[in-house]
Amino acid sequence: MNILKKTPAYMTDVYLCLITFLLPLVFNNGYLNISETKSRCFLVLSAVMISLLLIYLAVNTAINKRINYKPILLDLSVALFAISNLLSATFAKYDADVWLGKDSRMQGAIIIVIYAVVYFIISNNYGSKDSFISWMLLSFSIVSLVAILNAANIDVLGMQPALLNNQTDDFITTIGNINFFGAYVSLIFPVVIVLYCNSTEEIAKWHYTAALVLGTFAAVLTSSESFVIGFVVFVVVYLLFCLKKPDMLKRFLISLAIIIPVASIFSNVIKPAINSVYITADLMRILLHPILAVAITIVCVGLAICVNKKWFNLMTFKWVYVIMLITAVLTLTVMFVYANINSLGHLDKYFKITDQWGTGRGMVYRKCFEVMDNFTLKEWLVGIGPESLQNALNDVGTAYVDQAHNEYLQFLITTGIFGAASYLFMMGATVIVVVKEMKDNVISLALFMGLVAYFAQAMFNIAQPFTTPLVYIFIAVIASKYKNRIKERSK
Repeated sequence: MNILKKTPAYMTDVYLCLITFLLPLVFNNGYLNISETKSRCFLVLSAVMISLLLIYLAVNTAINKRINYKPILLDLSVALFAISNLLSATFAKYDADVWLGKDSRMQGAIIIVIYAVVYFIISNNYGSKDSFISWMLLSFSIVSLVAILNAANIDVLGMQPALLNNQTDDFITTIGNINFFGAYVSLIFPVVIVLYCNSTEEIAKWHYTAALVLGTFAAVLTSSESFVIGFVVFVVVYLLFCLKKPDMLKRFLISLAIIIPVASIFSNVIKPAINSVYITADLMRILLHPILAVAITIVCVGLAICVNKKWFNLMTFKWVYVIMLITAVLTLTVMFVYANINSLGHLDKYFKITDQWGTGRGMVYRKCFEVMDNFTLKEWLVGIGPESLQNALNDVGTAYVDQAHNEYLQFLITTGIFGAASYLFMMGATVIVVVKEMKDNVISLALFMGLVAYFAQAMFNIAQPFTTPLVYIFIAVIASKYKNRIKERSK
């Protein structure tokens, strides 16, 4: 009977190990159908887990005659987002692709519902071994190593022959599209850093160190402005969590003092020496400029030395940091507004929204607002249908774009106010769970920091089958740990 009781936890653990290890690595025919291959991998593994769990529930219900389930706010948010997608698909303006999604994206209403089902299974059945973390980081290390070899013009897996000459710098490692790679590294790299900073076991420390070094090189190869934005937001937010714990703050500062100079050397010395075809994004180039990299390293080392000094007042440092953060946000906001009213000269390319801004995202955003100008009340409420943006953009004369390159704008158009609000509700509920209850749990905090970076970069990127399933898995594991804590309190 005890084995039967633990069966869901065993199944969930196995599923998590398989999905977090295989999803980033699996491919079939090079880059030609890599999105479809990863979608099938996720769907097959999820279908097997769901089927086995349904069998278990049938047996368990027959024996125990009842199922224990107490929902939390996060459960409600995930359910609402799934329902909003179903409603949007049911009342869609365009019928094509709303249920399963486009072949290269696979983010239709049914897929979102499957994400939600996976969330509920994991959040209610996940064990406490955290075995999947090791498999996920091993997969991340392999992906990063392949990316490094690709940068050295070594196609170790033979994935590039089918690419055209002008595509070689757009695809990398086993992830494929360089923007998707940026989203993947944005999600996993902060997890690695937090685990590295909080590790106490020697074997785990070596594992995290290897992932940290390889991930640092991989981060430079993302060629993605959105990754830089996600990483900076992660650093800013994680520092806030560190301000009450001197040792935690010191370890994080030391890790930054390692990451920044290593990344700078790789970007400015090693990449040019090996004639890498992968460009360095402008924001990455600024962050890793030798002078700025040295300055950041000196500041981090200096602060790390000062943290444990008797005269160092952590509360004073906290307020100085918060004031500096608010000042920086206000300054950037003023610069953004002024650039779009007047001009900031050469800084306009970062702050002034033109059609060329963000490698063409400015034009896409403008067309998206044109689409919304023609919305009916129904479309404002439930959108035009999941994965239907290309159809709407065709109507306003933009036939070659199928995504908003901003997840929040995408959800607002395709699933309406109901869908966008429920997605933001899911994000907010996750923040509440971690900040109020789970910030002292290392795994929950690490996964949350990955989500923070992902949600920041999502302002300039898209949902896709490479990374989006992992987002729901991260949220589910956090929810599960929170539910287990509630159960322990009630005993």
